[in-house]
Amino acid sequence: MDKLIQSIVRQLQHLVTDELCARVTDMYLSESAKKATGGTISTQASRATAEGTYQRKAEQLMSDENCFKLMFMKNLGSVSLAMELLDTEEENSDEPADAEKWSDYVSRYLNSDSASPELREHLAQKPVFLPRNLRRIRKCQRGWEQLQQERITKGSSDKLQDGSSELKMECMFKLNSYKMVYVCKSEDYMYRHTALSRAHQSHQRVNTRLHKCFHAWLDTWAQKHVTSEMAANTNKWLMGDAKEGLLSCTTTCCPEVLHYLNINKYRVQYRTP
Repeated sequence: MDKLIQSIVRQLQHLVTDELCARVTDMYLSESAKKATGGTISTQASRATAEGTYQRKAEQLMSDENCFKLMFMKNLGSVSLAMELLDTEEENSDEPADAEKWSDYVSRYLNSDSASPELREHLAQKPVFLPRNLRRIRKCQRGWEQLQQERITKGSSDKLQDGSSELKMECMFKLNSYKMVYVCKSEDYMYRHTALSRAHQSHQRVNTRLHKCFHAWLDTWAQKHVTSEMAANTNKWLMGDAKEGLLSCTTTCCPEVLHYLNINKYRVQYRTP
């Protein structure tokens, strides 16, 4: 309960001190005076325009945050809550005006005295990708083309069907924000041919190292929280020596090696009455 109260207090403090929260609260109060923040269901049609305007203002104000729309509906004394995550991403626009903004930005940057001649020459070409990304993409494309050529030359019989051997990942750029976004329902995968063999080679080393790290943490924790009496009672219970409340049985411990690690397997054989 104390942790819950502390969390609630931190949230309330954030609502009071954060600038964006204060702006959202002020906007809510101002829109409440216009009856744009809710009301009865019978008057919902008359409030549709005002509520839509309020929602658009909230989306613009919290364009960089996750914006949720909450609706409380009361019916016969019961209250139900509906929650909707609003899409605040900027819509992609291909209008000429947006392209002109990019050109104007580059032109103003080129006229700046702080830009070096190399940078001006590079920006004059109006590039979209960083040079290092271009080099990586071209290298991948050359490797893919070479692989495709080898498949065609060898006449491999296991060609993928329906054109799935081609790259299907697509992306586009938003001219109004200059962000790269991936196209929905376009996908691709990359697989290194040596990944599986390298994983087999390093499996024992990685598994042993992680096992040692876990047991080092477990031993440290046990020294602080587990007494010798508690450990002895646990071992007796595991081996079936604690007769209280247990059926008559025989427990045997069988050491084995599993995935390069020494483990103990316990087998229990119950005695017939």
